[in-house]
Amino acid sequence: MTLMLMLTNCRWFAKKCYHLNMKSYLPMLMGAVLLIVGFGGGYVIGKSASAANNDRGMVMDMQSMMLSMTSGLQGKTGDEFDKEFLSEMIVHHQGAVAMAQMALQNAKHSEIKKLSADIISSQDGQIADMSRWLKTWYGVDASSTSLSHE
Repeated sequence: MTLMLMLTNCRWFAKKCYHLNMKSYLPMLMGAVLLIVGFGGGYVIGKSASAANNDRGMVMDMQSMMLSMTSGLQGKTGDEFDKEFLSEMIVHHQGAVAMAQMALQNAKHSEIKKLSADIISSQDGQIADMSRWLKTWYGVDASSTSLSHE
């Protein structure tokens, strides 16, 4: 779970660099971020399973992730808010779809596999809707909200 949160935050960082017209710096910045993530991932992998999954750490990770996702919305209204909301939600949904795909392959319980299939189906549709709205309303190609354009 922690690795997934790190990857989600990397996507968010890349999207912010892209929107701030820092495309030429993106490879260098992403390299630095991935290096940091690699050290963090190594730290988590090196910890015992019980320490890596303790409830307190999980709550802190979720709070940090939510804060990073909502901070871009602060102080925005109208079109500026809507555009940022759609961009953030696309990245958020892409993370959920990636997790659900992992669950389809690795989960033990059929209920989790069914839930994962439902998540993929519904969120893929929502990603398509939000991408279309970004393009129609703001002329923004939704690929700029993910790493798929790199």
